[in-house]
Amino acid sequence: MKTKKSDLVVNILITVLVVVLAGLLIAWTTGMFKDKKKAINDGTEKIDGVISSVAEFDLLAYDDNTIRGDVLVDLIKEFKNRDAQLAIWVLTLDNMPTGTNYNYNFDPGTNMLGIAAEDTPPTDKSAAGYITPTASFVGEVLKNVNNEIVCIKFTQQK
Repeated sequence: MKTKKSDLVVNILITVLVVVLAGLLIAWTTGMFKDKKKAINDGTEKIDGVISSVAEFDLLAYDDNTIRGDVLVDLIKEFKNRDAQLAIWVLTLDNMPTGTNYNYNFDPGTNMLGIAAEDTPPTDKSAAGYITPTASFVGEVLKNVNNEIVCIKFTQQK
């Protein structure tokens, strides 16, 4: 069977056209994938920002607010279970001005967290640092140089 030279040219042109169209299709889908990946990353960053804002808002609720001692003990236990990197510094009338750190040690000079601190408040009423369930404590949120909340300081009121 004989073929004409013009049929060969048409076949070559069709093959080149198919290869070019396939390349364009691959480039377009790759670009779409990169755009969608960027959009997903942007969305993830926004969600992370909202989550951290909500978490910070929960902590800011204690700033300049008064809570009872029994609520403070529950808060200390909650943060222990959360495994949050946050110090809770409690100053009772009998252990001022040093107080007791819970969860993490806090250095007020540098506003930095240290190693893990005591886990639970004393239950013996005669122990130093005992948190009286009916006592009032005023909270103060302390931040580090990066404006991150690192400690909540609670001071017992007279």
